[in-house]
Amino acid sequence: MLFSLIVIIAVAIAAVIFSSYNLAVVDVSLFGYMVSGPTGLILIIALSVGVLIGVILMMPSLIRHQWSASRQRKQLAKMEQPSARPAPKDKPSEE
Repeated sequence: MLFSLIVIIAVAIAAVIFSSYNLAVVDVSLFGYMVSGPTGLILIIALSVGVLIGVILMMPSLIRHQWSASRQRKQLAKMEQPSARPAPKDKPSEE
């Protein structure tokens, strides 16, 4: 978790530095729409959209793993509870 946070912060810092050095205006056409903006800004937006698409595509797997872990925790808690049935009694010994 800490490693991921460090990587995210490093990528964000690199993106800001990159965008500050790339101020040339470019035209981008996507699905018939034309957008003009600085190169750095366009690339940061493209990076953000890519990360968002990646997170959205990972969500079903994450949800499935969460449900599985929840079921397993419930089963474990059920197994750890003492049995409701009385323990079998030993036969009385005859002397």
